[in-house]
Amino acid sequence: MDANEISLDVEYEKRDENGKLEYEGISFVKDEFPVFLKQTISPIYKDEEYNVQMKEVAIDMTGFDSVNLQAVFDTMPKVSNFRIGELVAEKIVESRYNAKFTYNSDRDLKNPNSNNTGADLVGFIEMEDGAVNFLFGEVKTSEEQAAPPGVMYGATGMIDQLVELGTSPDKLKSLVKWIFIKCTVDKDLLVQKYIKEAMQHYVKDRSNVQLIGVLVRDTNPDEKDLKNRYNDLRKKIDGQHNVQLLAVYSNYKMKNGAWEKLI
Repeated sequence: MDANEISLDVEYEKRDENGKLEYEGISFVKDEFPVFLKQTISPIYKDEEYNVQMKEVAIDMTGFDSVNLQAVFDTMPKVSNFRIGELVAEKIVESRYNAKFTYNSDRDLKNPNSNNTGADLVGFIEMEDGAVNFLFGEVKTSEEQAAPPGVMYGATGMIDQLVELGTSPDKLKSLVKWIFIKCTVDKDLLVQKYIKEAMQHYVKDRSNVQLIGVLVRDTNPDEKDLKNRYNDLRKKIDGQHNVQLLAVYSNYKMKNGAWEKLI
């Protein structure tokens, strides 16, 4: 199931006086989320296409057959709800906001039980005027019943992390450098177009960056998840960058490892 084939209902949204989206909450139609996890997210989690390519390179390099190398390239990060949430966020943001994530950062993990650092979402977005800008974001996954959940608060919460992204030039420069290095070795022409245009826009004006926070929930939709948190975020960012929040409601409980079992 491709992300564009998902049936998503808009539960609530908030736009500014010019019609620009500030935040929205969307939900999966009943029974579609588990299918989406199994058909779309699981192959990405396992990085299946890339591992096949690397195994073929290793066969050519070493002379060993596929059986000898299978165990090496079948390794994958530990399955967790928060990582599932990050990949769900990537696919929804790509399909909904004309964004593109070109590199699976799990390939950089030296320990399959460790976590990525920097920002959860690192990619590109095509703006309404056709310009391509860098897109950086944070993702939080929660089954907590409170609205908003605790993952939206505190130093490790979404809002403070987005504020740090939006007000720390050094952190943004590190992310730009990281994705530039990854993209320069990618021969895909579309990737080359994205990195060229985004870098040009960023160097010309450092505010040409889109920030996004995505909250992935298995609870009932509730605008309180985002409303006050967005207002707080907007005040702290103070117009330095475009910023947006999105809540994704799975309509499928994660308890008892239900999500993890589908990967």
